Amino acid sequence: FPNMHQSNANNVNHLNSTLSKPKIKPPPYNPDAFEPVFGPITVTDPILVQSPGVFSGPPHWIYNVVVRDLKKIDGQDQFSAVVSNVRRRFRHFVALEDRLRADCL
Repeated sequence: FPNMHQSNANNVNHLNSTLSKPKIKPPPYNPDAFEPVFGPITVTDPILVQSPGVFSGPPHWIYNVVVRDLKKIDGQDQFSAVVSNVRRRFRHFVALEDRLRADCL
């Protein structure tokens, strides 16, 4: 059965190489050509979550992320409508940074 094990390993390697996306480097960033899709994005309100109990996970920080629209509210000069308002763990920001560095550098 050694040939069968080798054949399975070759199939897995072929499948992994087929499924992995090719590394295409994006064009260099040109700040003058940047057109935002969203308005201001703010990260605020850190909260330390500490769940009691035997099966609870370790303490972690969560943050409020507010995404606003580009267009100002009628009659208002400063405020735009909220498009999205979510809470995210700090590790989600770290994962996003890692992914952006891997895909964009």
